Amino acid sequence: IISQEDMSKIFSSVELIVNVNSELFTSLEERIAEHWNETQLIGDVFTELAPFLKLYNQYSSNYDEALKTLDYTRSRSKDFVEFLDVVSILPDGSWQDITFFLIMPIQRIPRYIMLLSDLFK
Repeated sequence: IISQEDMSKIFSSVELIVNVNSELFTSLEERIAEHWNETQLIGDVFTELAPFLKLYNQYSSNYDEALKTLDYTRSRSKDFVEFLDVVSILPDGSWQDITFFLIMPIQRIPRYIMLLSDLFK
């Protein structure tokens, strides 16, 4: 439907980011399962994955190019537009444009900061 090059421009490092988030989730889940209490620590989990969080910078730097490429491919490929329309319908029946999902990795780091700040309180 679209070229591999356009797909790479649109989705950049999403697959790697998903892997990092899965690892973070698993590590936090394991930590919580270890008889969680108010003195339990999680900072080391974030510290371990900190080098990989730089993927978010790469993704953010590419975001404008991703949106331009998305618009360009939409204008060139009716099949791509139809595909996006189909996959934009969520299981609950609601509809979300792909741009809703493309912004999510950019919003993730501020959410981590807010989470950790709340935990310090």
